Amino acid sequence: MSSHFRVCALWAVALLFGGCAAEDEVAADAGSAADAAAVDQATPRDVEPASDGMTAIDRGGADALPAVDVGGIDPVDMAPDAAWDAAPMDAAPLPVDAAPPVDAAPMDAVPPPVDVAPLPGDAAPDPPPGPGFCPDINGAVVWRRGRAFVSSAETPTLTVSIPTENGARFGRIELELDLTLGDWYAPDPTGTHSVFQLQREQWRSNLYGFMTAFGPPQNEVKVISNVDLAAGEVLRLNRRPVVLEPGTTYHVRYVYDAAGTRRLLEVTVNGAMVTRMQDAQTVDAIELHRSLDLILGGDLNPDGPEVPTFGWSFARVCLQVLP
Repeated sequence: MSSHFRVCALWAVALLFGGCAAEDEVAADAGSAADAAAVDQATPRDVEPASDGMTAIDRGGADALPAVDVGGIDPVDMAPDAAWDAAPMDAAPLPVDAAPPVDAAPMDAVPPPVDVAPLPGDAAPDPPPGPGFCPDINGAVVWRRGRAFVSSAETPTLTVSIPTENGARFGRIELELDLTLGDWYAPDPTGTHSVFQLQREQWRSNLYGFMTAFGPPQNEVKVISNVDLAAGEVLRLNRRPVVLEPGTTYHVRYVYDAAGTRRLLEVTVNGAMVTRMQDAQTVDAIELHRSLDLILGGDLNPDGPEVPTFGWSFARVCLQVLP
């Protein structure tokens, strides 16, 4: 083999092996690129190490993760163009008085007054009592009505039955009301015009007070009681000559004071005394069975002597049964 041929053969072998090495390098480069691409797809972009070695993630992408409270860790390059709207963790706490005011009533607030329940036939509840009118009293049974009741042919009387415990004992009954007279009963102006009755169930031996008025020419006021008096015993009767004028408003006050041993009736006009009657009571304790009944106004009794009080008005009625 000539030297020229040997040189050519060596050159060919060198080219052959050099080309294979080059292909291996290209293949290796291609594999590295593929691996890098796979890693790039599996790892979020723009990842940088945080100052403490943890990872902070760019939240600006379309599939950004929600903000996470990192508890004092210093974030690095977190959305460089966005405002960091979370309050710093080491910020001073809000002062106590920064809390919104609470509008709930304090525990010791006085409860609102309760409206007086309407009576049967009333169209609306009675307004609560004003200052000085018929206050509640500890241990007392109280009934009040501010609105006027006007006696009429349809409703000649107003009857209120105040329930009590059987055998309940009290010391005093007080009744006050404003009475505006209508006309006297024309067929019999001297007939018995009933103002009020206070009784324990039935009339006989259960009457604490019964006030009546008589027109001209008799012009008189009476008040009687018969509690625990046997049939035939003399009624406790008081009577006085009084001229009562239709259209005038009179204030009536009646007290049956068992503990104080007296019965008292006062009739005034604008504070001026019209008549005053006082007598001894019939019992030394007020013992009720099931109720105390109050009857205002009167109706016609065909057998007499009671006559109707149509047009008479009874307002600001206050009944107190006290210990």
